[in-house]
Amino acid sequence: MEIDFGYVYGILIAKGVYHSKDLITIEMSDKNLLEIAKSKLKLLGNVRIYNKIRKSNKLYNTQVIFLKIKNNIELKLGRHEWDVPSRAFISKEFRIGLLRALFDFSGTIRARLRKSGQKERSIRLSSVNENIKKIKELLKIEGINSMIYSNKKSFILEINGKHNLQLYLEKIGFENSAKKDLLEKIINPVSFEHILSS
Repeated sequence: MEIDFGYVYGILIAKGVYHSKDLITIEMSDKNLLEIAKSKLKLLGNVRIYNKIRKSNKLYNTQVIFLKIKNNIELKLGRHEWDVPSRAFISKEFRIGLLRALFDFSGTIRARLRKSGQKERSIRLSSVNENIKKIKELLKIEGINSMIYSNKKSFILEINGKHNLQLYLEKIGFENSAKKDLLEKIINPVSFEHILSS
């Protein structure tokens, strides 16, 4: 149960925005993540989902989850405001759930060949919020090394190298099966080479 609460808080940090004191909105277009979010968020309150049409280069559908919270939660939300609950530093299960959700909902997995010929495999998380440094601390508690660098717009946390990625998979993992499969492929030397050549 504690891991599920951690996961819910991770979703809220990754995607949640306060609509009012007891109403949070979460918007996403990935159907797989939508199903995961629906099942997990019920722990905190009532969930309603609406379709929304977004316009960029073309029109596309996205879903907005409205989460009506039963009890007040002590959590700052929003791109610039979010913070990591102190519970994540105390409870291992809560910490694992929170990290898993963050990387499920906001993480990206990269496999590429640099111009220098160096092979690179990594998991990345980016944020405009300096509290991403606390995510680095949580990973370190689990023995997973990561680095943070910044560009003009945001901070980027990166987990590099086969050893750290293997540790991430074993200790944290993914609920999102597509990301789990991709990480397993880039850790495996044979499938990693295949990805690089395709």
